[in-house]
Formats: sequence, C-alpha cells, structure tokens
Amino acid sequence: SLEGGPSGVTSAFAPNPVPPALPSTLSLNVGAAVPPGDYTLTLRGISGALNHTAPLTLKVLSSADFGLTLGAPSVSIAIPLGATPTTHSQVVSITPSGGFSGPVTLTLEGAPLGVTGAFLPNPATTSSAFTLTVDATALPGTTTLTVRGLDGTGALNRTAALQLTLTPGADFSLALGAPSVTVTIPNSGTNSGSTTAIVTPLGVFAGNVALSV
Repeated sequence: SLEGGPSGVTSAFAPNPVPPALPSTLSLNVGAAVPPGDYTLTLRGISGALNHTAPLTLKVLSSADFGLTLGAPSVSIAIPLGATPTTHSQVVSITPSGGFSGPVTLTLEGAPLGVTGAFLPNPATTSSAFTLTVDATALPGTTTLTVRGLDGTGALNRTAALQLTLTPGADFSLALGAPSVTVTIPNSGTNSGSTTAIVTPLGVFAGNVALSV
C-alpha cells in the first residue's frame, strides 16, 4: 500500500499482492486540485508479521497554462455623432505558468452593434494592444464583453471580462450668420460691423460655449 499521499492523489499496484522476486508496477493518479510541490509518501509491504517500508518522493508540477488580464476591466466610451469613430486602446497581458510558451490567439465576443475589437499582434505571446472602435450606429447602454484566448492546440481556453458602457455623444457645431464682415475705415474714432455666432448642440450637449476671436 501507499501512505501519506495528499488529497487528490490515488495509487494502484499491479500485481498486488506480488510474488517474491517479481516487480509490481505502481501507478499514481494526480487530480487537478492537488497543489504543486514535493510530497513524501511511504510504500508499505506486509506479509504476515513482516512489515517493511520504503520512502517515495512525489513531485507535482504545474501544468502548462496561461491567464489573461485587461489593463482596464471597465471602459466608458462616448458614441460619436459623426462619421469619425471613437477608439479606446488598452493592453491585454498574457501570463504564462507551468512552462507555457506558445502563442495565444485573441478574439472579442459579445460586442454590441457598432462596436468592434482588434488585437495587435494576434496571435501574441506576452501582451497585445487591444483597440475598441465605436461608430455612430452604437446604442447607449452597458454590456459585458469577453476577451477569449486560445492556445495553438485549442486545449487551453481562457477569458477576461470587459464591462463596456456606451454613453450618448455630446458636441456642438459653430457657424456664423454671415461669414464675412465689411467695416469701412473711419476718418476718426471707430467703425464697427457684426455678425451672429450660432451654437448648435449635438447629441446631449447642454454646456455653455465660451467664444473668442
């Protein structure tokens, strides 16, 4: 029998009992919940009143894996009012463990209408620049997006959540009632001319606009 193993480690001998001078194969099964580390186990053999032991060291290593981390797990972006989209960039970090060194292919899932995502480079090994692009077709609201990373074999599948809040755009346009003003030079004193500055709110803009020339 085998004694002293941590929870999650099971063993089996074949054959068991074993005849004299013949070997028995010891198989160890390690579950996913067993922490990495070195464990000292005891192999015990009993035959009648005879009882002997032998030490066995079990070395449990971390399996190759990686994690994904977003520079900003929540982002607020104003929806653009014109044809020029709004962008937001941050870094996706890839943290390897257990000797993982392969490239990770990144994708964005759950993006609403008017929102797209791009990663550069992709695939990536340590980090990737993640850019969200929002165009004028997007609607206000909050949604949770998923950044997914797959290793080259597809066996490792890791995700990071991104909370995206889209707010109504706010801007204003500025125009003149008359684009030109004619003023005659006076013989003395001053002459004046005028036109009208027109401020038009766009979206949810409601602020005051300070004008200057």
